[in-house]
Amino acid sequence: MTLSVALGTLLEFKRHALELFLSLTGHADQEVAGSIRDLVEEEHSILAGLEAWMARQSIPAGEVDGGMLDGLLSMEYFRLHAREAAVPDRVKALDLAIQFEKDALLLFTEIWTLCSGEECQAALHELITLEKQHLLRLLDMRRQPVA
Repeated sequence: MTLSVALGTLLEFKRHALELFLSLTGHADQEVAGSIRDLVEEEHSILAGLEAWMARQSIPAGEVDGGMLDGLLSMEYFRLHAREAAVPDRVKALDLAIQFEKDALLLFTEIWTLCSGEECQAALHELITLEKQHLLRLLDMRRQPVA
């Protein structure tokens, strides 16, 4: 897989995932809803930053590995999202968001191996750090007892 295709696939995955996160922002648990809204804003920033970096590097956006994307979009959290407008259970909502962040980290790590040069690796390191922070925040919320 080329860097261009890997990044295009990641962008498309994150766009689909934003739809999932947006469906969770209306969650009845206000702590979950508020945290997911914060993550949505950060995800928008990540997408914009990634697209801007790709433009500066003259990496075309839009090339996507259809097989990989189809596999990712067949994951349980996307199938569940297709069936329901919102996930009523706090734990299930958090578990969905946690699984997404784990998958995003795996994609970023795969892209890291395709990325040559200091600038590319520095940009990806920053994005990987943000994704880790998202995951840790969600895991912390998941550990907290329901009020």
